[in-house]
Amino acid sequence: MGSRGRPEESRAAILDAAVREFSREGVAGARTDAIARAARVNKALLYYYFKDKEALYNAVLDQVFGGLLAAIEEVLSRDLPLCEHPFRLHRQSPSLPSDRASRNDERQSRTRPTS
Repeated sequence: MGSRGRPEESRAAILDAAVREFSREGVAGARTDAIARAARVNKALLYYYFKDKEALYNAVLDQVFGGLLAAIEEVLSRDLPLCEHPFRLHRQSPSLPSDRASRNDERQSRTRPTS
């Protein structure tokens, strides 16, 4: 379990697992047990890198929004007409949902049975 002697890989694995867990379960529903298991580390190592669940969530937000901010800054720094910037950003950022994916999600949520 874990990446003995490879702290950068262990921390990155924890963050990747946390992104998935928080996006699926939300902050309240996410479990550090599930994050550690998905990252293939023990909980002690998770808490070695991240003081608590809130610190882990903050690191996830930094990672996600840091990447988005970098993509936005890169596109806006180009010498393009202002109306072209949103289109370039959308094409270059795989983390942004495509129109088709958004429409599929909307359709699926309308067809799900309510409890």
